[in-house]
Amino acid sequence: MSWASLSSQFITWGRRLGRPDILFWCLPYLMALIFIGTIAQKYVGLYVAQTTYFSSFVFFLNFIPFPGGYTVLGIMTINLICKFIFLSPWTKAKIGIHIIHLSIIVLLIGGLLTALTMKEGFIPLREGQTRDQVMAFADGTEPDDDFKYLPFEIKLNNFQRDVYPGSTIPKEYESRVTIIDGDVTWPAIISMNEPLRYKGYTFYQNSTAISADGVPISILSVVVNKGLIFPYISGVLLAIGLITHILIRRKKL
Repeated sequence: MSWASLSSQFITWGRRLGRPDILFWCLPYLMALIFIGTIAQKYVGLYVAQTTYFSSFVFFLNFIPFPGGYTVLGIMTINLICKFIFLSPWTKAKIGIHIIHLSIIVLLIGGLLTALTMKEGFIPLREGQTRDQVMAFADGTEPDDDFKYLPFEIKLNNFQRDVYPGSTIPKEYESRVTIIDGDVTWPAIISMNEPLRYKGYTFYQNSTAISADGVPISILSVVVNKGLIFPYISGVLLAIGLITHILIRRKKL
C-alpha cells in the first residue's frame, strides 16, 4: 500500500471520527450517566458513585454492561480532536471558535490524563488520631514511597456516624478534621457528599468501621490529582477564544 493511499485512508477515518453525530449520541448518554450517578450519591456516597459511574470504563446494572465515564469522555475527546483537525474551516474569522474548541479538548484530555494517572489510598482515623501516611490502595497493596507520606498531617477531631434505624448499616457519616501544615492549622469537614481538597490531594469520606474494642473508625480515601492545572488552562483558553470571537465579529459589523 502506497503512502498516498495510507494518507487518504487516514484522512477519511479522521473525517468520519470527527462527524458531529458521534457527539450527538454521546451527550444524551453522558447526561443520563450524570443523572444516575447523582442519584446514587444519596445511597452510596460521593466516592463510590464517582468510581462506579464516572471513574470507570464500564459498569454493570443488573449484570448488563454499560460504558463508564472514561469510555464516553474518551470517545468525545477523539471526536473533538478529529473534528478540530479534519473538519474545521481554517479561516481567520473562525480563530476564536477554534480556540474555544481547543479549550474543550484540553479539558477532556486533562480529565482523562488525571483519571489514568491518579493515585488513591486510604487513611483510617479514630477520634483524636493524627496521621500523615496513606495506609493502602483500594486493592490492599502498599502505596509507593512518593505517595505513602503526605506533605502535611490530618487529625480527626470528631466523627459522626448515623445508621438506619434498627440496623448497623451506615446512613450518613461526617468527619471533622484539622489540617496541620507546619505552623498552619485549619479546620475542615469531610462528608459523604463534601470532599476536602488541599495541595493537589482530595479526601473523600469513603466508609466507616468499628474497631475490635467498639470504637468507630473514619475511613478516608485520598486521591492525588496531578492534572489539576488542566481546568485552569482550559478556562484561560476559553476566555481568550470568546474575546477573540467577539472582537472579530465586531469588526465585521
